[in-house]
Amino acid sequence: MILQTPDLTITHGNLEDAKFLFFVWTIPAGFFRVARSYTILTYRFEHSDMAAFFKLNGIKYRIEKPDPDRQKEIAEKAKELITLVDAPRGVTAETDSKYSLSMSWYDKATPGTLLKIRNSIGDSLKRTHKVPREDVMWTCPSSYKDARANGKGKHIGIKGYATYKKGGPTQHVPWNCKGTNDYAGRNFIVYLCNVCFHPALPKHLSKHGMVMNEDEHALSSLLQFIWRSAIRKGEPIKIMIVNPRMRKLLEDWIASI
Repeated sequence: MILQTPDLTITHGNLEDAKFLFFVWTIPAGFFRVARSYTILTYRFEHSDMAAFFKLNGIKYRIEKPDPDRQKEIAEKAKELITLVDAPRGVTAETDSKYSLSMSWYDKATPGTLLKIRNSIGDSLKRTHKVPREDVMWTCPSSYKDARANGKGKHIGIKGYATYKKGGPTQHVPWNCKGTNDYAGRNFIVYLCNVCFHPALPKHLSKHGMVMNEDEHALSSLLQFIWRSAIRKGEPIKIMIVNPRMRKLLEDWIASI
């Protein structure tokens, strides 16, 4: 957790100053020394926050990967199941920078820009792709998912796809969602995120002589999100990745298979 505060008197056993009035809070490292061993089921662990935390605190771990042939088989099958679709032209005109759709971009974006994007994508889903609401999962920073999320009144909740029905399942899924089958029936993904480190994290790690690869971390987050969808059942999916950086990360990953 990263805290921003003008109060420089804060002290806590698990708080560390990351410079520029930011503080990084972590769970006690001793938590992972209580049991004899822990098993963590995940993918691309070496690019995760937890791997950095372990290295930072001298917690030893080993990575056990599945059979390479089986892993290659799964990846090749996934390659066949994924179809990348383009965002509407009006949306790409607003988001063609590699920095678009980051948290700072959302903070600076005008209500009019977000309105244009959410309406254009909503119309595209309905008229061009003709995809039912219950088949869609989309993501953005949670504070911009609807008008109530941030108190600013500006949001990017996709027109016609914000919710399925009153009290029913939402089409918005948190970008960092993991470990659930709740969305395994969704076969159309709209990805409105650009996963970047909070500026305090690299500063915090550099104090300890560590570096994390931001692109690898972003790709891991993207793949985790994709695998919440129907692809986990071996079904074909379509993905609209609006930010050019995030789309290229996935394209390069697919090309490497």
